Amino acid sequence: MGPPPLLQGGGIGRIPAVRKGLSNQRMRIVQDLVTALLLGVGEVQFPERMTSRRGCHYAAGCYMNYEASLGFWEVYDRQGTEAALKDLGLDVRSSPRGEESNEGDLVLYAEYPVVASELAAQKGGDKRPFSSGGGAEKKKKSFYFYEPRYCCTIVLPDSLESASFVAKANAALVAAKKTTRDADAALDAFRQRLPSGALACALHWRLDDDFVESDHHLDAATYVEKMKAAVDARVQRCGQALLLLGDIDRSKLAFIKDKLATTTSPASSSSPSSARRGGGNTSTSTLATPATPPLALYTKQSLLQHKNWSREYGGFDDLVGAVDFEVGIRSDVFFGSPFSSFSVLVANARGDFVSPAAEAGKKQTYMPDVDVEDKLAGLFRLQFPANRDDVVRDPCRAFVALGPKYAKRLQRRPSCPVQQDDWSLHFMSDSRFSVLFLVGGLCSVLLVCANLLFFLFVGANGPLRHRARKPTTKH
Repeated sequence: MGPPPLLQGGGIGRIPAVRKGLSNQRMRIVQDLVTALLLGVGEVQFPERMTSRRGCHYAAGCYMNYEASLGFWEVYDRQGTEAALKDLGLDVRSSPRGEESNEGDLVLYAEYPVVASELAAQKGGDKRPFSSGGGAEKKKKSFYFYEPRYCCTIVLPDSLESASFVAKANAALVAAKKTTRDADAALDAFRQRLPSGALACALHWRLDDDFVESDHHLDAATYVEKMKAAVDARVQRCGQALLLLGDIDRSKLAFIKDKLATTTSPASSSSPSSARRGGGNTSTSTLATPATPPLALYTKQSLLQHKNWSREYGGFDDLVGAVDFEVGIRSDVFFGSPFSSFSVLVANARGDFVSPAAEAGKKQTYMPDVDVEDKLAGLFRLQFPANRDDVVRDPCRAFVALGPKYAKRLQRRPSCPVQQDDWSLHFMSDSRFSVLFLVGGLCSVLLVCANLLFFLFVGANGPLRHRARKPTTKH
């Protein structure tokens, strides 16, 4: 059995560069690669250039100012990436120089999200139920799997195999050699400042304007509380030191330290020193313990002060951030922000699908239970499970359960079927049921009010039935 008819004869899957940051673009690339693996498409073609921002630093006023300005192989190492994808069964076709237009190209699937098992079923099938193409377009040898401008919720893995494809495709995108060298240098400098035996702990701090002052509406107080709790429980194993990842200059360090500084490190404690079992008296004494050192925070900028990071990376925020990405993957412990595509992809690349150290328990990843208003953390957990235990067998149902915004997307879309008959989920996905529910609820309220009024004024004990009568006397 071969691939679907459209793909027979050596089709090439083109992967676009969407107008997003590098982490979101990576999400789209990974899902295209996973789709190629599920469909049995053997060749893929990366974009010639990727988009990024210059000198924005995640400020609310400019974080959407992307430009197609980075060569794909400036971000990723060509030799390493092609070799890793070859191991997965994918060949990389060179991108024709200057061919970046998305107009008039065939798109295989017009509806998403798509559950992975539905794609896998098409590998040897005779039809593609979600196809938007047809006619003469079927003769084209190159195509996009999905609309080339769309990002980023497309494929939902629903098995260990498909989740493994996600993690392996993500790990196959090998960073450029300069990026990995700088990441190793920053992490080595951090380890030299740690006490003997301490773990190298990295934390991706994401209390930035583009999450707080945007439609995401991140609750800053909740974020700080959850992140602090995660750090407090483990910071002693980290030698009271954290390497902060993200766009953090020196002016932010004092603010972050104030938010994360632990308050659970007493200078002394009381413990029983002896217990006389025969006499029934127990004596205790206070044992002095060494004071816990204050929390120390570092960044790659503070560790390698001789480097001008912005200048070395052409002023591109995301390209500088790619160094942090590699530090996050390499650290012993990673604290992530679960609503951030950066953190989610780092956690995915550290998980037990691809990391023997994680499988052996030598790499720990902690993602505090905090989300933004549009439930990105919940969504990313479905798309990029880091470990085998994180895979959701019915991701469409979980997708709908994220809220009405997500349920509406599955209305009349067979690409992601909910595998059960929960009436409430169908209600959420159909506005007609929503109206009926509201009308029914209003009628119920009116009925209750009517019964109450009847009881008060007409019922057996109501004032209209038993009015007080003035006594009459005869003279």
